[in-house]
Amino acid sequence: MEEEKRHDRFKTAVSILIAAVTVVGALVAWRISVASGAAGSADSKGLSAALQGANAGITVSTYLSMNMGFFADYREHLEKAKLLEADASKEADPPRRTSLREEAVRERNLAATARGYLDLDYLAIDPETREEVFDGNRYWEAQWAEASAGQDLDETPFFAASDHARTRARALTGVTVGLGAALFLFTASTTVRSRVKYVLAAAALPLFLGAVAAAAFLGLVM
Repeated sequence: MEEEKRHDRFKTAVSILIAAVTVVGALVAWRISVASGAAGSADSKGLSAALQGANAGITVSTYLSMNMGFFADYREHLEKAKLLEADASKEADPPRRTSLREEAVRERNLAATARGYLDLDYLAIDPETREEVFDGNRYWEAQWAEASAGQDLDETPFFAASDHARTRARALTGVTVGLGAALFLFTASTTVRSRVKYVLAAAALPLFLGAVAAAAFLGLVM
């Protein structure tokens, strides 16, 4: 009779532990789901940022190339005009001098046209040559900053967050293995009446406590 009472008390205690394992398992499964969802969301945002970054890079590069092309045309026509004007100043023949000056005017007009297409905010004076230069680096930085102001262009933090969330989900999955083993041993201990049940319960308890500790650690640290 006493043995029966001890067995009933044992089953009651183990039933409570089984319920606790089940509850903790449900909580861990929920956290795994949350972490997996966060990883998927971060991946999606990272891909979107990567695409937006690529598009922004192409756009900025295209306009930069156009500006550099117009600036090259501007400098070429301007240099031609200067050379023609220099030749005209040395030319003794009046008709030929007039022709050279007219060509120089045409070249200056072409230079002015090319310069009109430039983003003049990025023209600067070279301190050594004292001639105009187009500051491509400053143009790129300014245009990229403007593009970044309205959208995410750097995928790195999103993919880092995704990796972190997946690592957490994998770690929590490991916790469920320990909980599953504890649940199996607790359940098995209720099916036998010999002293083996105590061995099974004793083996299950540290697994359960270790899983709880691991789950709490992951929840606080990761």
